Amino acid sequence: YGYTHPLDNDTDDDSYLQYWDGRVKEERIFLRSMTDKDEIDGITVVFIEDGEPTLKTFRTSPVCPDTDQDTAPSSVILNSDSYELSLDPPTDPLNGDTDGDGLRDGYEGILTPDWNKTDPLDPDTDHDGLGDLQEILLHTDPGNPDSDYDMVSDGEEFLKYGTNPRMADSDLDGLKDGEELFYWHSNPMLSDSDNDGLSDGDEVLEYYTNPMDEDTDNDGLTDLEEIFVYNTNPFEADSDYDGLVDGAEVKIYLTDPLNWDSDGDSITYVNEYGAMTWPMSDGDEVLIYHTDPLYSDTDRDGISDSLELYLASGLIPNFDPIYLNPLVNDTDGDGLMDGSELRIENVSDIVYPYVSYNMSYPLDSSPVLYDTDGDGLNDFLELNLSSKADLNDSDGDGLLDGEEYYTYHTDPTYWDTDHDNVSDYDEIFGYNSTHFTKVNQTRTIKALYTTDPLDNDTDDDYLPDGYEVFVVGTDPTKPDTDNDGILDGYEFDSDGDGLTDGEEFFVYITVSQPNGGPTNPDSDNDGLSDGAEVHTYGTDPANPDTDGDGYSDGAEVAAGTDPLQYTTEDEYNDAISTALGGQQLVILTPRGEIIDRFTDVRVVNGTIVEEMWFRYKKNGEWQGNYTMTYDNVTKQWVYNNITWEPGTYTLEVFAKLPGDTIIKSTTTFQYQARPAPNIFLWLAVGIAVGFVAALALVFIMPKILEKRRLSATERGEVSENA
Repeated sequence: YGYTHPLDNDTDDDSYLQYWDGRVKEERIFLRSMTDKDEIDGITVVFIEDGEPTLKTFRTSPVCPDTDQDTAPSSVILNSDSYELSLDPPTDPLNGDTDGDGLRDGYEGILTPDWNKTDPLDPDTDHDGLGDLQEILLHTDPGNPDSDYDMVSDGEEFLKYGTNPRMADSDLDGLKDGEELFYWHSNPMLSDSDNDGLSDGDEVLEYYTNPMDEDTDNDGLTDLEEIFVYNTNPFEADSDYDGLVDGAEVKIYLTDPLNWDSDGDSITYVNEYGAMTWPMSDGDEVLIYHTDPLYSDTDRDGISDSLELYLASGLIPNFDPIYLNPLVNDTDGDGLMDGSELRIENVSDIVYPYVSYNMSYPLDSSPVLYDTDGDGLNDFLELNLSSKADLNDSDGDGLLDGEEYYTYHTDPTYWDTDHDNVSDYDEIFGYNSTHFTKVNQTRTIKALYTTDPLDNDTDDDYLPDGYEVFVVGTDPTKPDTDNDGILDGYEFDSDGDGLTDGEEFFVYITVSQPNGGPTNPDSDNDGLSDGAEVHTYGTDPANPDTDGDGYSDGAEVAAGTDPLQYTTEDEYNDAISTALGGQQLVILTPRGEIIDRFTDVRVVNGTIVEEMWFRYKKNGEWQGNYTMTYDNVTKQWVYNNITWEPGTYTLEVFAKLPGDTIIKSTTTFQYQARPAPNIFLWLAVGIAVGFVAALALVFIMPKILEKRRLSATERGEVSENA
């Protein structure tokens, strides 16, 4: 509403083409006379109404260029009264939706960039049975009667068939909706009209089967089963022409409808007469040989039925028949299947047909001989014992396998059953060697030893027989070779760690550790010598972390925590902090007077350190420098490859900080070799106690338990004397 301008005959300027905001377009394109008087008196034009042209007068607003306000918000040009009346035929400037299709005229015309390509005078622009607004809501093309080009109009798809007017193939089966409706008469809303598992499109376009018949050839198998499961011909009821329809083969006989020999066990190579060497059709197996036509190896022995029959047939020139039974998997009854004793492989050859069969005996036994090598052990027992079925002395120790197993009860697969480095034969029949007494190293005695091949320490002196003979030179049949009242095992400490060799072998079992034993002073590599662990700290020399808290025994001793009591992370960190005492560098070990000549150099730091090394002075001479390694777990710098000799030492540790600053910590310590304990006293007591106990238990306890009990008794006596 408003007033006309008394000095402007066209107050709203709608005689000209206008921008959406009412401004006249620069070119001043005249559309028609739209003076204020014209608009008030009314403008008569030829208007299409109910399909017929008629004269109609429109009285528009002289102060509003778009009386019916039907310009679209995104329009560039105003859908003004003059614009609507200048069209041929014109639209109604007083009705925002001239054709009554639910779309305002401004949305249908070309004045907006996103116009809908519809006719503002026709509610169904493309005459497909759907109104323009319906098409816009359905996202179909209101200017195209078949939006998806599937040969069915949008209106019929939506209103009649229920198909998707925006998808040429509503059921996504590969056929357009029109093809299904008008050519194949299949259901355009079902991708598999005959429910055979194949889409209509695949049946029509790829397999040429009938999309309305689930079994095109009527053989008892659906088209999908034939194509994808059994690979048979969906157009041929008997794909392999064997007289059985495919369905019968699959469902009744369980044979392969595409193969006359279902289990493929025929020897198909041509023989000298040009025929198949050994045919094994399904009929042959069932009617003649009574073998299984569905499994090429009826007795499951690893050799096919055809090969077993062929080897026993006598038809092979210059070849003695091997009478294998295809129905029995162990022809010779030795407990081994024929296929494990005889292996037949296809190999390349240099003459036609360029292949041949190669026979081998993987277990070195015969499938038709119960005991192939005649050593008294049948082939099955030799396999279980891992001895050789074709060698009567598998381990080469001079004893027959049968003798070892049944007579001497030794291991026929290893020349040294008790692992004492003396062969079973030598231990049974005696062997010459040279041993040296401890009292007189120059004296030589030739001796004949007969030891127990099942006991690695025949004389129970805590030294293995071979170690006695070949390492320390004692008599493996006498527990006290030099008759000095001390067992041989307690007379030697080869690595000088404070534990005798016998203790390391049989008491503390340090030999169980990698590179451990009587030649390594720190068998478990925890930073404490084996002797120190046993005699000083009470820890296990065969376990680097006795209490299982994650910190090695040596690290705990150095840090001041108890290696026999579980230490938490907080407790350990507190111990390290206490040891540091606010200093940048503290030497944990060695310091003061040490008792372990193998003590590691261990250092903790209270600041960031990049490198660390040390040197030491003894008798006025400096030795070093030795690079140390940082252990993230124990938070200690460690050097463990050193042995201290008696004397007084000055130890200097250097640390390189960031920025190449060097700091140093110094300590002095002494190591004085201690006299050996009075082993005669505690050993005598231990032996006495052990002897009495041995008499009581001799008939009920094995020797090894007797030996361990004796050792435990001896260790108890040592503790009392200490």
